Amino acid sequence: MRNLAFLFLLLCSAASAQNWALLNPAYKYNYSNDGSDTISNQIFVTHVDTLGVDSFRYELNRIGVPCLGCSAGLSSNCWFGPPTDLIRSNSQQAMGLSLENAGTSWLMERSQDTLLVVTMATTGTFWDGPSNISGMIYAASDTVIFGTPDSLKWVAFSSGDTLAFSKDHGLVLAHLPTGVTHMLLGRNGPSNEGVAFPRVIDLFDYQIGDVLQYHDESTFQSSFCVHFVDGTTKYQVLSRSDEDGVSTYTMERTYSSHEESYYPQMWTPCGTYNHEGQEVVTLVVEHDQFTQANFFGGGVHGPLYPGALDSVFLES
Repeated sequence: MRNLAFLFLLLCSAASAQNWALLNPAYKYNYSNDGSDTISNQIFVTHVDTLGVDSFRYELNRIGVPCLGCSAGLSSNCWFGPPTDLIRSNSQQAMGLSLENAGTSWLMERSQDTLLVVTMATTGTFWDGPSNISGMIYAASDTVIFGTPDSLKWVAFSSGDTLAFSKDHGLVLAHLPTGVTHMLLGRNGPSNEGVAFPRVIDLFDYQIGDVLQYHDESTFQSSFCVHFVDGTTKYQVLSRSDEDGVSTYTMERTYSSHEESYYPQMWTPCGTYNHEGQEVVTLVVEHDQFTQANFFGGGVHGPLYPGALDSVFLES
């Protein structure tokens, strides 16, 4: 993640009234780091501080990353994962820790250094920045991004980083000294463009009359018996109501199952049961996050990846 941060220095795009701005907190930006249309990084603002009349500091989202070399232990920033791995939480993502904007100057604050970008500079303009890193606009061109005419500026830094940012879409391409290239695939926000990271509602977007049917298998042990259950559950959508950011469904649940149980010592039967029934259930889907009210969400709660980790447990 070291130099990844820099490259997203100009990640965010500006609103049309903010030409060459590098950050619009209303959007989430999706990037690929392998040349495909698969999203590898999503970057967005989590908090805004007003520093002056036209000066702002934008806190950026943190991520969890594998940490094979971490020492075993539990802290606020290092959680247990599987036995051989640890997860480092609250880590810097590809664009760094924060962006600070004052007029046409942007500072990208990373854990290892800080980069300066002068967005209104013309081709050939050279500047010195923090961390003894200099930058220069070395090319400019016109292009089309997501079907809209746009303009690009290309910047090279003495650190070895290279990036291209646009008048209306922020960082479009960034190439790291390590050889990794990040390309803008799309953005989510007031308008969705290009490749969008799926929202929860995209996964649970049902219409009246839709039928969902599942095969159920489970095994559990009571005080004296081991139970094996096999059955089916069917949900039919009866109604749907949509409010701001939330969809609520009423669904008819029809279920049937066959249960066999055995005494584990002798493995002799201790009962056979059949269960069936029908009920009306309510499914609540928040468009942008899993909640406990979404019974299809299982144990996945909290903001969507890659916004945050929910829980990581040590596995024996």
